[in-house]
Amino acid sequence: MQSPLTGRRLVSLPFSDYCPLLAKDEASANELIDQAIQLAYHQKVLYLELRAGTNEVISKRSDLVETNLYVRWLLPLHADPGTIWPKIKKPVQHQVKKSQKLGVQVRVAQQREDVAQYYRLHLETRTKKHGMPAQPQRYFFELMVCLRSLNATFLNCGMSLPPPAPCSYCWLSTQERLLPA
Repeated sequence: MQSPLTGRRLVSLPFSDYCPLLAKDEASANELIDQAIQLAYHQKVLYLELRAGTNEVISKRSDLVETNLYVRWLLPLHADPGTIWPKIKKPVQHQVKKSQKLGVQVRVAQQREDVAQYYRLHLETRTKKHGMPAQPQRYFFELMVCLRSLNATFLNCGMSLPPPAPCSYCWLSTQERLLPA
């Protein structure tokens, strides 16, 4: 990635905030990290950013410095919404109630057009509003295919308004529920 403020940098997950280091053991994890460092040297970047969150292997390395630039929110989900609701902060509860009053609905993205509709809003918010680079639309189409192969679902949240109405997305699997960090 290139930035006028930070110069050239290599980011492990440029369109994500967090993903655990995907390695089967400590030796594999160190090999992956060493390869990333070598790639950074080869690319002549100013710094390497590994968005792996808290990781025991990375924390043992003296050649890396830990920073906490991103926040990860976790909320264990239960079958009974009444169990979760009191644990949600009041401002968030207010936003949920407001969304319900406005008619926000969640539905499964069944077709490519559902994902394309989400993508239009994604561009509006991520690129135009926040000034962040957006993933290519192809990324979301492939994500939908990948989620289906895992028996997971791409959800489209939005109001009953003309496109682009969707406002968010998340994944729900049959075995666990995942929300983007």
